[in-house]
Amino acid sequence: MDPLTRTLVFFSHALNSKDLGSEVVDRTKYLLLDYLGVAIAGSLTESSQPVYRMLARSASAGPCTAIGTASRTSPEFAALANGAAAHSVELDDTLYKQSALRIKTLGLESRARIIHGDLLQQDYSSYDLLTIYLLPVAIQKITPIFEKQLKKGTRIVAHDFEFPQWTAAKVLDIDDDGEGRSHRLYLYRR
Repeated sequence: MDPLTRTLVFFSHALNSKDLGSEVVDRTKYLLLDYLGVAIAGSLTESSQPVYRMLARSASAGPCTAIGTASRTSPEFAALANGAAAHSVELDDTLYKQSALRIKTLGLESRARIIHGDLLQQDYSSYDLLTIYLLPVAIQKITPIFEKQLKKGTRIVAHDFEFPQWTAAKVLDIDDDGEGRSHRLYLYRR
């Protein structure tokens, strides 16, 4: 580990939330949740699959998890897989531009990217886990595609809006996301 990285690691490790302002802690929680949502969804995309296949073939067991899988691996392989997964699919031009700008502002261009595309044109057949935030009209459109393409056992986490034709295996309410908003997550298994 180079000296700069070592210094950053030790500094970060020594941080205590009490040393930071509540605004910094709240914003960090928000950004971490945002990253996790994008990385979970991104772990399922075709562009992430070569890294996940390499991870599956490696004999590098360890204490870390590759997001979107049950795989345990070394910190180095987990960082590679999780970084590769940190991208998303976005059709809306404005949201695409906002997401791309957010990635640039956060300095994540080397680890995250946005795919400007149509979610109705994606191949979901190899996915084990999907995380979505879609309005009911989009859920109605994507449901037959999911029913046709998703393999048995695939997990779907829907944010705020449920699939009316399906029964959720679990529902989780988040009363306050740190910015005064409440959310509901629905977990489905195909």
